[in-house]
Amino acid sequence: MHAANPYGPGIDYGFFDQRFPEWRAKVINLLNCHLLRVPGDTGLYLVHMQEEGKEGVTCYKFGRMG
Repeated sequence: MHAANPYGPGIDYGFFDQRFPEWRAKVINLLNCHLLRVPGDTGLYLVHMQEEGKEGVTCYKFGRMG
């Protein structure tokens, strides 16, 4: 992402190569689940980009009871 500092220690590419799968999984998990509100709507939406055993995006709407 950035140019290496010519005066600093060398880049440990092995470290990044080993850690990348873990970081990738964390980013995917973070992005998989979204909570959102739509302006003008009183509901709260939970969106899962992927759920086990389901294809496509799943959206749940929560609202006040009564």
